[in-house]
Amino acid sequence: MSKKFSPVGCVFKLAVGILFVGLLMGLSLYATSRFLPVSWQMPWVIGIVGCAALVLGVELATVILSPGNSTPFGLLGPKPKDLDLPVLKSRGLLASTHHRARRAFEVSERADEGPGYFIELEDGRVLFLQGQHLYDYGPIEDEEEPESSQERMFPCTEFILHHHKKYRTLLGIECIGTALEPECIVPPFSNDQMKQGLAPEDEDIITDQSYDEIKARLQREE
Repeated sequence: MSKKFSPVGCVFKLAVGILFVGLLMGLSLYATSRFLPVSWQMPWVIGIVGCAALVLGVELATVILSPGNSTPFGLLGPKPKDLDLPVLKSRGLLASTHHRARRAFEVSERADEGPGYFIELEDGRVLFLQGQHLYDYGPIEDEEEPESSQERMFPCTEFILHHHKKYRTLLGIECIGTALEPECIVPPFSNDQMKQGLAPEDEDIITDQSYDEIKARLQREE
């Protein structure tokens, strides 16, 4: 079955989140004891400040550590109505972008950010997509539960990207064309490539390099 997450990445994110929340609570309690009058430094006041710091810290950590830092939904996660495309469309909150593609190749994930795809669009531009959500559209082979297996759905020759208009959050990919098997799989972006700005961001559209140039460069650097 397809890999869904990286245990190392999850542990790292959890450790960073705990450190972030603890630091914020510590600073809040220090500020309370340092700046509030002694008469106000009662257990219930400190408790309220600590709880508020905990909630705020967890909320911020949830947003900061979310893949792509793009989630607007906060601590409790999205409500069903926030993900219902017809509801969002009726409220004028759905932005949809239609693409046609010719071919694609895959970039292996670096940690747990999910696979990436360079997709040559029909007009010659190159769209880059990356994220764990792309696992939902890839091939899945599960020998223990064959009913959970699926054929590749994305990349494909025609698809629509649905976004939340206000937050620009990618809500889903509507695959309406024929699946495209990646021409090749190249290694994940290196530290040097990322420092030099050679690793595109999710949903970047590249116009100054052709699909073949990008693929040749990344294959040379294997």
